[in-house]
Amino acid sequence: MPTGHDHELDRALADPIGLIADLVADVEKDLDTETIWAVVAAIAGGRAKSRRLADALATLVLALPRRPVRPPDQRLGHG
Repeated sequence: MPTGHDHELDRALADPIGLIADLVADVEKDLDTETIWAVVAAIAGGRAKSRRLADALATLVLALPRRPVRPPDQRLGHG
């Protein structure tokens, strides 16, 4: 039975830019989709580089414990 990791690895190959954009959007709720896609497309490079980046980010995200994302002012100790 495929795991979430298997799905993300498949997606890293099939749609690396989309996967990276979705991972960023999950964390950066205030950014609009078009901005995320534009930045990811600009920095991700060619197909091989974007696949490696998507795979690395998906692996990292799946390895991190899930916890609530705090607003920026609370991250800096202002809240």
